[in-house]
Amino acid sequence: MSNNKVLDSRVLAMVLAGGRGQRLGPLTDNRSKPAVPFGKHHIINFALSNIINSKVIDHAYVLTQYKQQGILRILASMNFEAPAWDKFIRPLPAQQQMGTDWYLGSANAVYQNHEYLLDDPAEYVLILAADHIYKFDFKQLLHDHIKHDADVSVSGMFLSTEQAADTFGVMEVDVAGSIRGFKEKPPHPKAHPDRPGECVISQGIYIFKKSVLLEVLKQDHLDQSSENDFGKNILPKMVNGGYNVRFYDHGTNVIPNEKIQGYWRDVGTIDAYHAAMMDQTQFNPDLDLYNKYWPIITVSDNQPMAKVNSLCGSQSDDMRMQFLAAGGSVFTKAKMIRHSVLGREVRIEEDAVVRDSVIFDKATIGKGARVIRTIVEERIPIPDDCVIGEDLEADEERNILITKEGIRVVHAKSRL
Repeated sequence: MSNNKVLDSRVLAMVLAGGRGQRLGPLTDNRSKPAVPFGKHHIINFALSNIINSKVIDHAYVLTQYKQQGILRILASMNFEAPAWDKFIRPLPAQQQMGTDWYLGSANAVYQNHEYLLDDPAEYVLILAADHIYKFDFKQLLHDHIKHDADVSVSGMFLSTEQAADTFGVMEVDVAGSIRGFKEKPPHPKAHPDRPGECVISQGIYIFKKSVLLEVLKQDHLDQSSENDFGKNILPKMVNGGYNVRFYDHGTNVIPNEKIQGYWRDVGTIDAYHAAMMDQTQFNPDLDLYNKYWPIITVSDNQPMAKVNSLCGSQSDDMRMQFLAAGGSVFTKAKMIRHSVLGREVRIEEDAVVRDSVIFDKATIGKGARVIRTIVEERIPIPDDCVIGEDLEADEERNILITKEGIRVVHAKSRL
Protein backbone atom coordinates (compact mmCIF):
# COMPACT_ATOMS: atom_id res chain seq x y z
CA MET A 1 0.00 0.00 0.00
CA SER A 2 1.39 3.41 -0.94
CA ASN A 3 1.67 6.28 1.48
CA ASN A 4 -0.41 8.29 -0.98
CA LYS A 5 -3.42 6.16 -0.06
CA VAL A 6 -3.01 7.20 3.58
CA LEU A 7 -2.39 10.85 2.76
CA ASP A 8 -5.39 10.95 0.42
CA SER A 9 -7.72 9.45 3.03
CA ARG A 10 -10.01 11.75 4.99
CA VAL A 11 -10.24 11.29 8.75
CA LEU A 12 -12.69 12.90 11.16
CA ALA A 13 -11.79 12.87 14.86
CA MET A 14 -14.34 12.74 17.66
CA VAL A 15 -12.66 13.63 20.96
CA LEU A 16 -14.56 12.46 24.05
CA ALA A 17 -14.03 15.18 26.66
CA GLY A 18 -17.15 14.97 28.80
CA GLY A 19 -15.87 12.78 31.62
CA ARG A 20 -16.05 13.84 35.23
CA GLY A 21 -13.05 11.89 36.52
CA GLN A 22 -14.48 11.10 39.97
CA ARG A 23 -11.33 9.28 41.11
CA LEU A 24 -9.48 12.61 40.98
CA GLY A 25 -11.61 13.84 43.87
CA PRO A 26 -11.52 17.61 44.47
CA LEU A 27 -9.40 18.19 41.34
CA THR A 28 -12.59 17.70 39.33
CA ASP A 29 -15.04 19.46 41.64
CA ASN A 30 -14.96 22.53 39.42
CA ARG A 31 -13.62 21.19 36.12
CA SER A 32 -13.87 18.11 33.92
CA LYS A 33 -10.98 15.64 33.92
CA PRO A 34 -9.60 16.78 30.53
CA ALA A 35 -9.40 20.35 31.88
CA VAL A 36 -7.21 19.39 34.87
CA PRO A 37 -3.86 21.25 34.66
CA PHE A 38 -0.69 19.41 33.73
CA GLY A 39 2.01 21.98 34.41
CA LYS A 40 1.31 24.89 32.05
CA HIS A 41 -0.80 22.57 29.91
CA HIS A 42 -4.11 20.81 30.50
CA ILE A 43 -4.65 17.08 30.05
CA ILE A 44 -6.70 17.65 26.88
CA ASN A 45 -3.75 19.44 25.25
CA PHE A 46 -2.07 16.09 24.63
CA ALA A 47 -4.94 14.66 22.57
CA LEU A 48 -5.31 17.94 20.65
CA SER A 49 -1.56 18.17 19.98
CA ASN A 50 -1.51 14.60 18.68
CA ILE A 51 -4.30 15.47 16.25
CA ILE A 52 -2.43 18.51 14.94
CA ASN A 53 1.03 16.92 14.83
CA SER A 54 -0.21 13.81 13.00
CA LYS A 55 -1.08 16.00 9.97
CA VAL A 56 -3.76 13.61 8.72
CA ILE A 57 -6.91 14.96 10.41
CA ASP A 58 -8.67 17.96 8.89
CA HIS A 59 -11.74 18.12 11.13
CA ALA A 60 -12.16 17.29 14.79
CA TYR A 61 -15.06 17.73 17.20
CA VAL A 62 -14.56 17.85 20.96
CA LEU A 63 -17.62 16.38 22.70
CA THR A 64 -18.16 18.00 26.09
CA GLN A 65 -20.68 17.52 28.87
CA TYR A 66 -19.61 17.67 32.55
CA LYS A 67 -18.53 21.19 33.64
CA GLN A 68 -17.71 21.97 30.03
CA GLN A 69 -16.88 25.66 30.41
CA GLY A 70 -13.21 24.94 31.12
CA ILE A 71 -12.84 22.96 27.89
CA LEU A 72 -14.72 25.61 25.91
CA ARG A 73 -12.39 28.29 27.30
CA ILE A 74 -9.30 26.26 26.35
CA LEU A 75 -10.51 25.71 22.79
CA ALA A 76 -11.55 29.34 22.36
CA SER A 77 -8.18 30.64 23.54
CA MET A 78 -6.31 28.32 21.15
CA ASN A 79 -8.40 29.24 18.09
CA PHE A 80 -8.17 25.98 16.15
CA GLU A 81 -9.91 27.37 13.06
CA ALA A 82 -8.14 27.60 9.68
CA PRO A 83 -10.98 28.29 7.25
CA ALA A 84 -8.67 29.02 4.33
CA TRP A 85 -7.41 25.43 4.52
CA ASP A 86 -10.75 23.92 5.65
CA LYS A 87 -9.31 22.64 8.94
CA PHE A 88 -10.75 22.96 12.43
CA ILE A 89 -11.08 21.60 15.95
CA ARG A 90 -14.49 22.64 17.32
CA PRO A 91 -16.37 22.03 20.56
CA LEU A 92 -19.58 20.03 20.36
CA PRO A 93 -21.39 20.47 23.70
CA ALA A 94 -24.10 18.07 24.81
CA GLN A 95 -27.37 19.52 23.53
CA GLN A 96 -29.98 16.78 24.06
CA GLN A 97 -29.98 16.23 20.32
CA MET A 98 -32.28 13.22 20.62
CA GLY A 99 -35.00 13.87 23.17
CA THR A 100 -34.35 14.79 26.79
CA ASP A 101 -31.29 12.61 27.42
CA TRP A 102 -27.79 13.93 27.86
CA TYR A 103 -24.97 11.64 26.71
CA LEU A 104 -25.68 8.18 28.12
CA GLY A 105 -22.27 6.70 27.35
CA SER A 106 -19.29 7.11 25.03
CA ALA A 107 -21.06 5.47 22.07
CA ASN A 108 -24.25 7.43 22.67
CA ALA A 109 -22.24 10.67 22.70
CA VAL A 110 -21.08 9.94 19.15
CA TYR A 111 -24.46 8.64 18.03
CA GLN A 112 -26.27 11.78 19.19
CA ASN A 113 -23.99 13.68 16.81
CA HIS A 114 -24.09 11.20 13.92
CA GLU A 115 -25.33 13.89 11.54
CA TYR A 116 -21.89 15.50 11.76
CA LEU A 117 -20.41 12.17 10.63
CA LEU A 118 -22.84 11.96 7.73
CA ASP A 119 -22.07 15.50 6.59
CA ASP A 120 -18.29 15.13 6.74
CA PRO A 121 -16.40 13.83 3.67
CA ALA A 122 -14.22 11.60 5.86
CA GLU A 123 -13.94 7.89 5.10
CA TYR A 124 -12.61 7.09 8.56
CA VAL A 125 -13.51 8.23 12.07
CA LEU A 126 -11.00 8.39 14.90
CA ILE A 127 -12.52 8.10 18.38
CA LEU A 128 -10.28 9.07 21.29
CA ALA A 129 -10.54 10.05 24.92
CA ALA A 130 -9.22 13.45 25.99
CA ASP A 131 -8.12 12.42 29.48
CA HIS A 132 -4.80 10.60 29.03
CA ILE A 133 -1.19 11.81 28.83
CA TYR A 134 0.43 10.42 25.71
CA LYS A 135 2.04 11.02 22.34
CA PHE A 136 0.64 9.30 19.26
CA ASP A 137 1.10 9.68 15.51
CA PHE A 138 -2.38 8.83 14.23
CA LYS A 139 -1.07 8.68 10.65
CA GLN A 140 0.71 5.43 11.53
CA LEU A 141 -2.49 4.02 13.04
CA LEU A 142 -4.40 4.92 9.87
CA HIS A 143 -1.73 3.27 7.72
CA ASP A 144 -2.05 0.00 9.69
CA HIS A 145 -5.86 0.21 9.62
CA ILE A 146 -5.98 0.60 5.83
CA LYS A 147 -3.30 -2.05 5.29
CA HIS A 148 -5.41 -4.70 7.04
CA ASP A 149 -8.74 -3.41 5.67
CA ALA A 150 -10.02 -3.35 9.25
CA ASP A 151 -13.54 -2.36 10.22
CA VAL A 152 -12.13 -1.00 13.46
CA SER A 153 -8.60 -0.85 14.85
CA VAL A 154 -8.11 -0.57 18.61
CA SER A 155 -4.87 0.88 19.97
CA GLY A 156 -3.52 -0.88 23.03
CA MET A 157 -0.45 -1.73 25.04
CA PHE A 158 0.89 -4.50 27.24
CA LEU A 159 0.37 -4.15 30.99
CA SER A 160 0.59 -6.54 33.93
CA THR A 161 -2.64 -8.37 34.66
CA GLU A 162 -2.47 -7.06 38.23
CA GLN A 163 -2.42 -3.43 37.08
CA ALA A 164 -5.14 -4.00 34.48
CA ALA A 165 -7.63 -5.74 36.78
CA ASP A 166 -10.86 -3.77 37.28
CA THR A 167 -9.28 -0.77 35.54
CA PHE A 168 -8.90 -1.21 31.77
CA GLY A 169 -10.59 -2.90 28.85
CA VAL A 170 -8.66 -6.09 28.05
CA MET A 171 -8.29 -7.65 24.59
CA GLU A 172 -7.52 -11.21 23.54
CA VAL A 173 -5.28 -10.91 20.48
CA ASP A 174 -4.22 -13.77 18.19
CA VAL A 175 -0.83 -14.10 16.47
CA ALA A 176 -2.13 -12.36 13.35
CA GLY A 177 -3.19 -9.28 15.33
CA SER A 178 -6.94 -9.89 15.22
CA ILE A 179 -8.92 -9.22 18.40
CA ARG A 180 -10.79 -12.38 19.44
CA GLY A 181 -12.17 -11.18 22.74
CA PHE A 182 -12.83 -7.89 24.51
CA LYS A 183 -13.86 -7.40 28.14
CA GLU A 184 -14.28 -4.09 29.89
CA LYS A 185 -12.45 -3.90 33.24
CA PRO A 186 -12.43 -7.64 34.05
CA PRO A 187 -11.44 -8.55 37.64
CA HIS A 188 -9.15 -11.33 36.37
CA PRO A 189 -7.67 -10.36 32.99
CA LYS A 190 -6.53 -13.15 30.70
CA ALA A 191 -2.78 -13.04 30.08
CA HIS A 192 -1.38 -12.90 26.57
CA PRO A 193 -0.01 -16.35 25.58
CA ASP A 194 3.39 -14.93 24.62
CA ARG A 195 3.68 -12.53 27.59
CA PRO A 196 3.17 -14.39 30.89
CA GLY A 197 1.72 -12.10 33.55
CA GLU A 198 0.82 -9.43 30.99
CA CYS A 199 -2.32 -8.67 29.04
CA VAL A 200 -3.26 -6.29 26.23
CA ILE A 201 -5.25 -3.29 27.41
CA SER A 202 -7.28 -0.84 25.34
CA GLN A 203 -6.19 2.81 25.43
CA GLY A 204 -9.61 4.09 24.38
CA ILE A 205 -8.33 5.02 20.91
CA TYR A 206 -10.27 3.55 17.96
CA ILE A 207 -10.35 4.16 14.23
CA PHE A 208 -13.42 2.99 12.28
CA LYS A 209 -14.52 2.85 8.71
CA LYS A 210 -17.20 5.53 8.85
CA SER A 211 -19.85 3.34 7.22
CA VAL A 212 -19.23 0.60 9.78
CA LEU A 213 -19.30 3.04 12.71
CA LEU A 214 -22.67 4.45 11.64
CA GLU A 215 -24.02 0.91 11.31
CA VAL A 216 -22.92 -0.33 14.73
CA LEU A 217 -23.98 2.89 16.46
CA LYS A 218 -27.49 2.54 15.09
CA GLN A 219 -27.63 -1.11 16.19
CA ASP A 220 -26.46 -0.12 19.65
CA HIS A 221 -29.03 2.68 19.87
CA LEU A 222 -31.83 0.21 19.12
CA ASP A 223 -30.60 -2.24 21.79
CA GLN A 224 -32.54 -1.32 24.94
CA SER A 225 -30.20 -3.42 27.12
CA SER A 226 -27.04 -1.60 26.00
CA GLU A 227 -25.12 0.82 28.20
CA ASN A 228 -24.17 2.66 24.99
CA ASP A 229 -20.44 2.37 25.65
CA PHE A 230 -17.65 1.48 23.20
CA GLY A 231 -15.76 -0.74 25.63
CA LYS A 232 -18.73 -2.43 27.26
CA ASN A 233 -20.95 -2.86 24.22
CA ILE A 234 -19.77 -1.80 20.76
CA LEU A 235 -16.40 -3.57 20.63
CA PRO A 236 -17.48 -6.89 22.25
CA LYS A 237 -20.43 -7.07 19.81
CA MET A 238 -18.17 -6.37 16.85
CA VAL A 239 -15.71 -9.08 17.94
CA ASN A 240 -18.55 -11.59 18.16
CA GLY A 241 -20.35 -10.28 15.08
CA GLY A 242 -17.88 -11.16 12.35
CA TYR A 243 -16.28 -7.74 11.89
CA ASN A 244 -12.58 -7.33 11.16
CA VAL A 245 -11.41 -6.00 14.56
CA ARG A 246 -7.67 -5.34 14.70
CA PHE A 247 -5.17 -4.63 17.45
CA TYR A 248 -2.69 -1.80 16.95
CA ASP A 249 0.33 -1.91 19.26
CA HIS A 250 1.02 1.61 20.48
CA GLY A 251 4.54 0.48 21.31
CA THR A 252 5.29 0.41 17.57
CA ASN A 253 4.23 4.04 17.12
CA VAL A 254 7.32 6.15 16.47
CA ILE A 255 7.55 9.81 17.49
CA PRO A 256 10.64 11.62 16.10
CA ASN A 257 13.37 12.48 18.59
CA GLU A 258 11.52 10.89 21.52
CA LYS A 259 13.34 9.11 24.37
CA ILE A 260 10.58 6.54 24.98
CA GLN A 261 8.24 5.38 22.23
CA GLY A 262 4.68 4.42 23.09
CA TYR A 263 4.40 6.71 26.14
CA TRP A 264 0.85 6.62 27.55
CA ARG A 265 -0.38 7.25 31.08
CA ASP A 266 -3.83 7.05 32.57
CA VAL A 267 -3.84 9.81 35.19
CA GLY A 268 -7.29 8.91 36.48
CA THR A 269 -6.28 8.77 40.14
CA ILE A 270 -4.56 11.40 42.27
CA ASP A 271 -1.60 9.10 42.90
CA ALA A 272 -1.15 8.38 39.17
CA TYR A 273 -1.51 12.06 38.34
CA HIS A 274 1.05 13.08 40.97
CA ALA A 275 3.51 10.42 39.76
CA ALA A 276 3.23 11.65 36.15
CA MET A 277 3.86 15.21 37.30
CA MET A 278 6.86 14.20 39.38
CA ASP A 279 8.38 12.50 36.34
CA GLN A 280 8.54 15.93 34.71
CA THR A 281 10.86 17.21 37.45
CA GLN A 282 13.51 14.61 36.61
CA PHE A 283 16.62 15.55 34.63
CA ASN A 284 15.62 13.22 31.78
CA PRO A 285 11.87 12.52 32.11
CA ASP A 286 10.11 9.73 30.26
CA LEU A 287 7.77 12.26 28.60
CA ASP A 288 9.68 14.93 26.71
CA LEU A 289 7.79 18.23 26.69
CA TYR A 290 10.74 19.92 24.99
CA ASN A 291 10.70 17.84 21.80
CA LYS A 292 10.26 20.44 19.06
CA TYR A 293 9.40 17.69 16.57
CA TRP A 294 6.22 16.90 18.52
CA PRO A 295 5.25 20.03 20.47
CA ILE A 296 2.48 20.05 23.06
CA ILE A 297 0.36 22.99 21.99
CA THR A 298 -1.12 24.98 24.84
CA VAL A 299 -2.92 28.17 25.79
CA SER A 300 -0.98 31.40 25.27
CA ASP A 301 -1.06 33.41 28.49
CA ASN A 302 1.13 36.49 27.82
CA GLN A 303 2.64 36.05 31.28
CA PRO A 304 6.12 37.37 32.12
CA MET A 305 8.88 34.90 32.87
CA ALA A 306 9.05 33.27 36.28
CA LYS A 307 11.16 35.36 38.66
CA VAL A 308 13.47 34.27 41.48
CA ASN A 309 14.25 37.34 43.58
CA SER A 310 16.80 35.61 45.79
CA LEU A 311 17.49 32.36 47.62
CA CYS A 312 18.28 31.65 51.22
CA GLY A 313 19.72 28.76 53.20
CA SER A 314 23.06 27.00 53.38
CA GLN A 315 22.55 24.09 50.99
CA SER A 316 23.84 24.23 47.44
CA ASP A 317 21.55 25.65 44.78
CA ASP A 318 21.49 22.28 43.01
CA MET A 319 20.07 20.62 46.11
CA ARG A 320 17.51 23.31 46.90
CA MET A 321 16.15 24.42 43.55
CA GLN A 322 14.88 21.87 41.02
CA PHE A 323 11.45 22.67 39.68
CA LEU A 324 9.32 23.64 36.68
CA ALA A 325 7.41 26.93 36.74
CA ALA A 326 5.01 28.52 34.29
CA GLY A 327 4.96 32.23 33.54
CA GLY A 328 4.23 34.94 36.06
CA SER A 329 5.48 33.05 39.15
CA VAL A 330 7.56 34.83 41.78
CA PHE A 331 9.83 33.26 44.43
CA THR A 332 11.09 35.56 47.17
CA LYS A 333 13.91 34.11 49.32
CA ALA A 334 12.36 30.63 49.20
CA LYS A 335 14.28 28.11 51.29
CA MET A 336 13.67 25.11 49.02
CA ILE A 337 11.64 24.34 45.89
CA ARG A 338 12.53 20.81 44.84
CA HIS A 339 10.93 18.18 42.58
CA SER A 340 7.86 20.37 42.10
CA VAL A 341 5.71 21.69 39.26
CA LEU A 342 4.29 25.19 39.60
CA GLY A 343 1.51 26.74 37.54
CA ARG A 344 1.01 30.30 36.38
CA GLU A 345 1.30 33.23 38.83
CA VAL A 346 2.35 31.11 41.79
CA ARG A 347 4.01 33.03 44.62
CA ILE A 348 6.33 31.39 47.14
CA GLU A 349 7.41 33.56 50.05
CA GLU A 350 10.48 33.83 52.29
CA ASP A 351 11.80 30.66 54.00
CA ALA A 352 9.05 28.51 52.43
CA VAL A 353 9.74 24.87 51.51
CA VAL A 354 7.96 23.15 48.62
CA ARG A 355 9.01 19.59 47.87
CA ASP A 356 7.58 16.83 45.64
CA SER A 357 4.49 18.95 45.08
CA VAL A 358 2.19 20.35 42.40
CA ILE A 359 1.03 23.93 42.87
CA PHE A 360 -1.82 25.07 40.62
CA ASP A 361 -2.22 28.55 39.12
CA LYS A 362 -2.35 31.61 41.40
CA ALA A 363 -1.77 29.68 44.62
CA THR A 364 0.42 31.27 47.31
CA ILE A 365 2.80 29.57 49.75
CA GLY A 366 3.26 31.80 52.80
CA LYS A 367 6.39 32.70 54.73
CA GLY A 368 7.98 29.75 56.51
CA ALA A 369 5.34 27.31 55.22
CA ARG A 370 6.27 23.70 54.41
CA VAL A 371 4.41 21.85 51.65
CA ILE A 372 5.53 18.24 51.09
CA ARG A 373 4.09 15.70 48.56
CA THR A 374 1.03 17.87 48.14
CA ILE A 375 -1.22 19.16 45.37
CA VAL A 376 -2.45 22.69 46.08
CA GLU A 377 -5.56 23.70 44.15
CA GLU A 378 -5.88 26.89 42.13
CA ARG A 379 -5.92 30.20 44.06
CA ILE A 380 -5.50 28.52 47.47
CA PRO A 381 -3.39 30.62 49.90
CA ILE A 382 -1.23 28.51 52.22
CA PRO A 383 -0.81 30.59 55.42
CA ASP A 384 2.53 31.60 56.91
CA ASP A 385 4.25 28.79 58.88
CA CYS A 386 1.61 26.24 57.80
CA VAL A 387 2.96 22.66 57.50
CA ILE A 388 1.32 20.16 55.15
CA GLY A 389 2.49 16.64 54.42
CA GLU A 390 4.33 15.81 57.65
CA ASP A 391 1.60 15.08 60.22
CA LEU A 392 -1.15 12.70 59.07
CA GLU A 393 -3.61 13.42 61.89
CA ALA A 394 -3.18 17.19 61.64
CA ASP A 395 -3.79 17.09 57.90
CA GLU A 396 -6.90 14.92 58.30
CA GLU A 397 -8.33 17.32 60.89
CA ARG A 398 -7.96 20.19 58.41
CA ASN A 399 -9.98 18.31 55.78
CA ILE A 400 -6.99 17.82 53.50
CA LEU A 401 -7.56 14.82 51.26
CA ILE A 402 -4.94 12.07 51.74
CA THR A 403 -4.53 9.26 49.19
CA LYS A 404 -3.36 5.67 49.71
CA GLU A 405 0.15 6.74 48.72
CA GLY A 406 0.07 9.63 51.20
CA ILE A 407 -0.33 12.42 48.64
CA ARG A 408 -2.17 15.43 50.12
CA VAL A 409 -4.66 17.56 48.19
CA VAL A 410 -5.44 21.02 49.56
CA HIS A 411 -8.77 22.20 48.13
CA ALA A 412 -11.44 24.84 48.65
CA LYS A 413 -13.01 23.02 51.60
CA SER A 414 -9.74 22.45 53.46
CA ARG A 415 -9.36 24.34 56.73
CA LEU A 416 -5.93 25.92 56.97
